[in-house]
Amino acid sequence: MAAAPGSGTNPMRQFFAGCTAGVVASSLLTPLEVVKTRLQSSTATRMRLDRLLSHVMRTEGLAGLWRGVGINVLGVAPARAVHFSAYNFFKTQAGEKLGVHGPMQHFLAGALASCSAATGEARGRRQAASVATSSDSAAPAMRARNAVPNVPQ
Repeated sequence: MAAAPGSGTNPMRQFFAGCTAGVVASSLLTPLEVVKTRLQSSTATRMRLDRLLSHVMRTEGLAGLWRGVGINVLGVAPARAVHFSAYNFFKTQAGEKLGVHGPMQHFLAGALASCSAATGEARGRRQAASVATSSDSAAPAMRARNAVPNVPQ
């Protein structure tokens, strides 16, 4: 089956499409991540969802729901970019080199792309952990996923 004109299998196009998808998804889902993290904390375990949301809005404003979006995007965007472009590469290779088509082609491409993205993500986490242990001032910020330094208002 021929590719539609303009759909392209350009690796850079696939990379940037994956990166963009990661940024958009991460940005849209950050409020849910913040709420989940707060509900899992020891101070908010008995708080109802509506009360937690009103508490965040009252004490931190609307920006409180997007606390940590920057660091989250920095972690998610590269992983999604690698996964997206690797999936396209492995799908093409499975079809052209191995003659595998249909569901098995997608299964192989997805499995291999997930492995390649997970490898990069694990290396990034190891590097972040080594930075956190090497600098006492950076350690608390690196450990708290949704931490943002206090900014005077």
